[in-house]
Amino acid sequence: MKTITRTLILSFFLFAGLQLKAQSIPNASFENWTTDSVVGMAGTVYFDHPVDWMPFTSMFNALFGGSINLYQSSSSFGFGNSAVMIETDLDSNGADLISIFPISTVPPKLYGYYKYEGSPSEAASVNAFFFHYDAVNDSNILVAQGTELLSSFPTSYTQFEVDITPIVALSPDTVFIFIEYLYDTPGNRFYVDALSFDPSTGIEAPLALPELSVYPLPFENELNVEWDAIAGQTYQLSLMSLTGQKVWEDESRQGRVSIATSGMPKGIYILQWSDGNRVQTRKLIR
Repeated sequence: MKTITRTLILSFFLFAGLQLKAQSIPNASFENWTTDSVVGMAGTVYFDHPVDWMPFTSMFNALFGGSINLYQSSSSFGFGNSAVMIETDLDSNGADLISIFPISTVPPKLYGYYKYEGSPSEAASVNAFFFHYDAVNDSNILVAQGTELLSSFPTSYTQFEVDITPIVALSPDTVFIFIEYLYDTPGNRFYVDALSFDPSTGIEAPLALPELSVYPLPFENELNVEWDAIAGQTYQLSLMSLTGQKVWEDESRQGRVSIATSGMPKGIYILQWSDGNRVQTRKLIR
């Protein structure tokens, strides 16, 4: 009940602030990622997140010195190269993830795949809430909802199903999906991938990103980045410090760049790669 109540409150709060995008689940296989930041008591915290998805509760933890333990993992279900991984540690008990997007019908179920690592004692949850906007009363009406606790703790990817229960006979215009893994002891990991409303596919039209080869790591005087380039495609790359300062940027059509880094201070850097539509980021150490 605690999770459902908080999710309902957040959904009404967020309707005013998030831009609605797709009729299908956006970035359902978590292939596309980007980097954002939040300024907290301990300074600026940089974090990666899937495009069209954002952490919420964990961002408030970061304001008071905690971490946002949300990561892009290469341990994917198999339809692409990435999955979401949420890790618990001493200063931040996991994370959550939300997406809000338009929809015109209530599906019977929400599907996806998940697994755990470690010795989890608290289950992750997947929640879906469907709303209809009432223009006369300027309010959002909850028309259907579903919540599933993922409490079997499998160590290999297992499909889950969230039953969607209609509440009132109205067509939705917006759906809110909320994935939460909080309140567990340190040292556990939760993975989720391949969300879909269609059980026959297990995923909604994934668009796999090319695998980046980045070396050497840690880097010293030179950093090399390689990928499988498409003929005629221009790629944008940049390297930023953790303060957000862009220390290098360039374009390439060759599928390979070499970055001279001998004058850069020691520290953590963020490499960003883009083909104009999709973005990948990597955290690197010099």
